Amino acid sequence: MEAIETTFTITESEYVRAMRRHNKSQIQFVRDVVAGVVALLIGICVLLFTESKIWAFALIFPSLILLLMIGYVKFVVPIKIYQAAKRKLSSEYTIQFRDDGMRFRYSDVDSSLKWSVFSSWLRDNEFYILYHDGIGCSVIPRRALNADEDERLSRLLASVLGSSAEA
Repeated sequence: MEAIETTFTITESEYVRAMRRHNKSQIQFVRDVVAGVVALLIGICVLLFTESKIWAFALIFPSLILLLMIGYVKFVVPIKIYQAAKRKLSSEYTIQFRDDGMRFRYSDVDSSLKWSVFSSWLRDNEFYILYHDGIGCSVIPRRALNADEDERLSRLLASVLGSSAEA
């Protein structure tokens, strides 16, 4: 297969959206957010309508902590990650996708990675997110690819990493 090469610069807002998309796959809305809100509301009802203040606070505090943690992970952490790695993330990237792996270049880095470094991938309407084995992810904006390259990259990733968790 002919290599797919693309050059792009990812903006802060794109990176933040990609990380929020990644977090969306980690934080399940019904399980985490709705459960936290329901526990909070039950705790408030117990506090207002019963004498059992201990049970009320046993529901209110953990649910508040859960909801605050979800908000922090969803809204604050992606911005902090981008700002901490701004020099690297705001550089122009050139990535070449090949059958045996990918080669990427930015600022002072020129490196190749075999596909075995990646554990899975995700494609949504804006991004490809390639997950490294437990140590992070790489974000490629789909706008950096023409329609043919986008389809070829999707087929390549499916053949080397398995099915995408499409959004």
